[in-house]
Amino acid sequence: MKTLIILLTIFISGCGITNQIGEDVISNNWFWVDQTYIPDNYEYTTPNTIVILGNSIAYHHEKASIDWYQNNGMSASSPDKDYSHILAELIGADLIVENHWDIESGYITYDFSTLPDGDMIIIQLGDNLGEGRDNNYCLHLDRMVKRYKGKQIILTSTIIYSKRLLTTDAQIQKVARDNNIPYIDVRNVMINKSNNGIYFHPNDKGMRLIAERIYKEIK
Repeated sequence: MKTLIILLTIFISGCGITNQIGEDVISNNWFWVDQTYIPDNYEYTTPNTIVILGNSIAYHHEKASIDWYQNNGMSASSPDKDYSHILAELIGADLIVENHWDIESGYITYDFSTLPDGDMIIIQLGDNLGEGRDNNYCLHLDRMVKRYKGKQIILTSTIIYSKRLLTTDAQIQKVARDNNIPYIDVRNVMINKSNNGIYFHPNDKGMRLIAERIYKEIK
């Protein structure tokens, strides 16, 4: 246990996360308890357009080599069943959704000025990171957030439920707190295996639960 705590602190120390937070993250208190953060001064404004910048959970194009033959959030059965489309419908807004695995794999040098604009920006990234692959991620996620200064910005936790993502989630929440923006913890959706589809991605039921959770917290 001590080794895990030390490694965790090394991985995230560049983000200014203290040893004590490292110990909290590795404990059950972090992993099992909802970590949602909504600033006291947060005010919801109904957007005309939502931009969701996610990974394959938000959108994945058809790819026969992995037996995926749809163009929507994996592993929803159709576009209207993935969390992005459900959330846009709940809010009553137009939707722009993009897969940005390229940010997860290249966040250090990514040019965030190239990303699309909207009234509300939801950033759902990190599932392809985890221990050893998220060094200083919060510094660059912070750059991404500041690119959208003045917009309604929502950060979500990772979704694929795994302890390897503890350091990543700690960094995402830190960026939310530092910028005084909401952090929505949706990890607990995937505790229930009945919400899992292919490649550990949420199925139709899981997708709806994610959308409803985000909607409930930001409204």
